[in-house]
Amino acid sequence: MPERLVALLELILFFILFPVMFKIIMAMHIPTIFKKYAVWQIQLFTIFTTIILTYLLTRSLIHLIELSIRVFT
Repeated sequence: MPERLVALLELILFFILFPVMFKIIMAMHIPTIFKKYAVWQIQLFTIFTTIILTYLLTRSLIHLIELSIRVFT
């Protein structure tokens, strides 16, 4: 598969999975691990965790797609 197509697919997949992962992270009760009035720390933790987990999920899906294409061609 051409490199540009893979990069475009990865970008689209990232932006599709980002809100899904954000909803999953928001469903967890994260404020219990922080102090009582640490609002901005909770927000930063939520955003960075969402970005990191979305990136990891996207990369693993792209890797699986590339492997399956390589195996079946």
